[in-house]
Amino acid sequence: MDILYKYLKLFWVFALVIACSPQGGPLNSGYHNVTSHYNAYFIAFERMKEIETQVFDKYEWNYNKVLPIYPQFDSLVSKGLESLTEDCIQKASIAIQRHEGSRWEDDSYVLVGKARFYASEFPDAIETFKYVNKKGEDNNTRHDALINLIRTFVESNEINNAIAVSDYLKKEKLSDKNLFDLHLARAYMFQKRGDNNQMVQNLVLAEELLARDQDKARIQFIIGQVYQELGFDAEAYKFYVLSLKNNPSYELSFYTKLNMGQVTQLTKNNDVKKVRKYFKKLLRDPKNLEYQDKIYYEMASFEFKNGNLNQAIELYKSSVQKSVKNNRQKAYSYWKIGQIYYDSLKNFALAKSYYDSTVSVMPQDEDEYATIKQRQEVLSEFVEHITTVHVNDSLIALSYLSVDSTRAIARIKVEQEFENERQKKKRAKEKARREQMSTSFDRQGGDLINANLEPGDTWYFYNPAVMGRGLSEFKRVWGNRPLEDNWRRSSKASGVIIEDAELKVAEEVEETADQIEVKLNEEIDKLLANIPRTESQMKKL
Repeated sequence: MDILYKYLKLFWVFALVIACSPQGGPLNSGYHNVTSHYNAYFIAFERMKEIETQVFDKYEWNYNKVLPIYPQFDSLVSKGLESLTEDCIQKASIAIQRHEGSRWEDDSYVLVGKARFYASEFPDAIETFKYVNKKGEDNNTRHDALINLIRTFVESNEINNAIAVSDYLKKEKLSDKNLFDLHLARAYMFQKRGDNNQMVQNLVLAEELLARDQDKARIQFIIGQVYQELGFDAEAYKFYVLSLKNNPSYELSFYTKLNMGQVTQLTKNNDVKKVRKYFKKLLRDPKNLEYQDKIYYEMASFEFKNGNLNQAIELYKSSVQKSVKNNRQKAYSYWKIGQIYYDSLKNFALAKSYYDSTVSVMPQDEDEYATIKQRQEVLSEFVEHITTVHVNDSLIALSYLSVDSTRAIARIKVEQEFENERQKKKRAKEKARREQMSTSFDRQGGDLINANLEPGDTWYFYNPAVMGRGLSEFKRVWGNRPLEDNWRRSSKASGVIIEDAELKVAEEVEETADQIEVKLNEEIDKLLANIPRTESQMKKL
């Protein structure tokens, strides 16, 4: 029995040595296939999924234009993925070096190429994919490498090389997965070239190969966007409906519904009312609170499409007000208002102001940024010249009036400016007063409530004991105040009390009527000094 045990032990040691050796029979191949697949390759594959998830989640999707087929990234994003890409390459390299000849060797090389791609090391990625195509033994893996090569060429701006690889793969027999990936890569290539017709054709072919899921919903949404941009509203509407049926994320579902309102066929006045009602329903939905800027933007675009320019401008302004954190959306709203004043209303001074605002908040990675910046600069110069023309024309016209008449006109203008300035200061003081009172309450009253909370208490007013202590503390700080408006203004003796002087927020001393009249006349004299009184002054203007 001992002899048999020894022989069995020797047999398994011998088998293990053969399995781990670079050469060997079926036992050797099976060992390397299993260990490379479920150890190194599996971990590398999981790292690649993490990389692609992070790239997708961190990308700022701009729904104001057709979404890119793939999320965009740059060297800065690649820097943040450095640890993941390096770990992916390291694990995939183990599968290549320690398990040479296994069925997963080519797949591991593909992972190395993709990791190089996401690290923005495009030349290295290209060489890796080319190597797999040349040395790979499995056709599916070779095709996978070539499809990734197309995308890498596109990102490297080597479009002609991407087209050459795409044409080669047309002649190959591909698996369903590789065929889907090829159509996506080709759609992305045409998207980069600005060929929407070819792009949408490949997207439709890709969409047909996918089962029902969120990826399919996203592709159908992009198809709808392209059809909408091409002017085929009925086709766009059809794909938006299909997208909603494939369980999209809430964000994608929201924008799909919003776009459906844009491409709805309007044949009667009732249809216009239905669309407006639909937008208002979206505004009332609490889940859409963070998307209100976009809803107002689409409402404005709808009214503009129907020729209601003033209503469109007001709705674009509402979009600006709601765009607290979304500068990209705010920039688009400013831009649309600027376009209306420029193209439709020919009010170049106001157009210039809104183009200034657009440039100040628009991210510079927007495709239209350079064009908008150029128009803003031209408008600035043009408005400066045309303002000079208007001012000089007015001054010349005033020169033909009597001194008393010009002084009366100047007085009306200056008084209006003084009143506008007074109202502006009044609003600023009121705003400052409200903010100071709010801050004071948070610091004085709010802290009293929070200070009296005990561990486990859910709310201050549910605990009578804490309320009692809070009331005592309130009386100590504020005194025994009656329940009335402006209760803080009464001058109680004890504690920390906000005096009337503080609540006035640095209120200025009222000027006398004589002082105001002196300032008024000074400004009038400045205006009158600009009116030409001699022939040479007239010619200069």
